Amino acid sequence: MNKNTSQKGVAPIIIVFLLIELVIFSGIFAYYYLWLPREETRLAEQAKLLAEGQKDEQGCIKTAGYSWCAAKEKCTHVLEEDCFSAEGIKLALATKYNKKTTDVFVSISKENIQYATGQVSFAPKGGPGGLFLATKISGKWELVYDGNGGVDCNKIKQAYLFPQNMLAGFCD
Repeated sequence: MNKNTSQKGVAPIIIVFLLIELVIFSGIFAYYYLWLPREETRLAEQAKLLAEGQKDEQGCIKTAGYSWCAAKEKCTHVLEEDCFSAEGIKLALATKYNKKTTDVFVSISKENIQYATGQVSFAPKGGPGGLFLATKISGKWELVYDGNGGVDCNKIKQAYLFPQNMLAGFCD
């Protein structure tokens, strides 16, 4: 076999191999730089439309679990915040002090679905009052502490498992 014949047989194989590599690399380039960014943009736009399409008339995103709370005049999430916490705490204070709920003024400073802290005053608005800590037990708001005196921090931390961030100002 002559040297020229063997070289001529190898050249077409190399060319075919290079063409296959070119096709593969072109496909990879097209996927990463042309198709994938368009697909990501399309999916992001679909997600945005889906979320916006699921808003209620007040603008709360229903698909994310938010609904309008008229009592707080904002969107709330059922697992993050109790829409009626102020009313429940107000009822607990009115019951404890034998007052009408209309004579109890509650201002919540921190809350989550189970705990709340804030200030309370009694009629006339701005009248005597103090601080409160409340927790929800069996679906009902109960007072853990109210007033202006000392707080039994150990009891509150151990018996009620209050989150530390809610006890700032009470148990520093």
